[in-house]
Amino acid sequence: ILKIGATNFAAMCSDDTGNTRKARELGAVTYPWLFNLLDPCHHLHNTSKDVTQLTDFTTVRSHVRVWVRGSCQ
Repeated sequence: ILKIGATNFAAMCSDDTGNTRKARELGAVTYPWLFNLLDPCHHLHNTSKDVTQLTDFTTVRSHVRVWVRGSCQ
């Protein structure tokens, strides 16, 4: 952060293990303008999984399955 310049950052994110959580917490204290994002990849994955289970996505899921099967052959 110091090498690039702290004002060039807007957020910190990582998984939520002990060491990375502590680093984000310390960073948020040191740089209070930075967003401390808790494990965004897993949260987005779970959200997209739930959204794609909606009936509106039935056709999309069918098309993706066909496409994936075709690309694996």
